[in-house]
Amino acid sequence: MKFDFEEFDRASPRPTTQPVVGIQKRGGMSLNQAGFLALGKPKALKFLYDKERRVIGLKAADTNEPNAYPVRKQPNSFNYVFSGQAFLNRYGIPTGQARRYRAEMYGDVLTVDLTQDPISTSWPPKERDELGRIPPSE
Repeated sequence: MKFDFEEFDRASPRPTTQPVVGIQKRGGMSLNQAGFLALGKPKALKFLYDKERRVIGLKAADTNEPNAYPVRKQPNSFNYVFSGQAFLNRYGIPTGQARRYRAEMYGDVLTVDLTQDPISTSWPPKERDELGRIPPSE
C-alpha cells in the first residue's frame, strides 16, 4: 500500500477563496488574504459607500492618491489592516463590536453589504474592563 501524505503546516493559512472584511471594535478594518488578493495586493485603499443600499466599497489605490488609506499586513497573520474610523463615523456605521462580513467583487471594487448577517465567530468575545484588559478568572 502506498500513501500520498502531506505534512500539516500549522503556520500556513487556511485556504479560502471567500473575501472577508472585518470591522473592529474601535473602528479599524481588516481584509483576509482572499480579499487582499482579489483587490490585486493594494498598497492603499479608497472607501466608497452606497447610502441607500448600505454597501461599503473598497477600491485599490496608490498611497499618494488623495483619500487613500494605507494597508499593512498584520504580523504573524495572513490578514491586512487599515484605518476606517473616520469613514465609519462619517456614515454612521456602528462600531463597538467586532464583526466580519462576506465580501464580493463588483468590477474592481470589493463590496460589503451591511444588511447581511455578520459571519458568526466560533467563540464569544472576552469580557474586558474599561481599559480593555481581560479581568482575571475567579
